[in-house]
Amino acid sequence: MLRGPCAHLTEVDRYLSWPGQALSYRVGALWIIELRDRAMATLGQRIDIRHFHQVEPDQAAVRLPVLGRVMRPGSPSRRQASAEAR
Repeated sequence: MLRGPCAHLTEVDRYLSWPGQALSYRVGALWIIELRDRAMATLGQRIDIRHFHQVEPDQAAVRLPVLGRVMRPGSPSRRQASAEAR
């Protein structure tokens, strides 16, 4: 988050210069929040939230549907990532 007397001007400039970047960032953030909520509903107290949030950067740049399959509780790639973390 930007701070200072001109922070709001910098943000407005960024949104005007890169409107797609702001939109894609927000869509991705909402997608990850939804995936986290689904995982928490499915796994309850068994969820390791730190591991959940580490899976996403470990995948590098992938499309959101692919990330959704990887992060789905019980998916083979998620079990493999969990085993490698131990």
